Amino acid sequence: RHYSGSVAYNQLRQTIRHEDKDLLLLLGTGWGMEEQFVAACDYILEPIAFDSTYNHLSVRSAAAIILDRLLSEK
Repeated sequence: RHYSGSVAYNQLRQTIRHEDKDLLLLLGTGWGMEEQFVAACDYILEPIAFDSTYNHLSVRSAAAIILDRLLSEK
């Protein structure tokens, strides 16, 4: 699910590298999250996008992609 104000992976990657604070990544589609919870989040990542009409990834696959995008040396 896309939320307005979502941050790009490269933006959050820079935040991770330059700020000394802990982060919690909550993985999911976003459809079952309460609006109050979403409003309390500091960052909401943009959805994983790829050039396909197929729109399902296992949590394990999504986690691997997200961690690579956030923590890899680019």
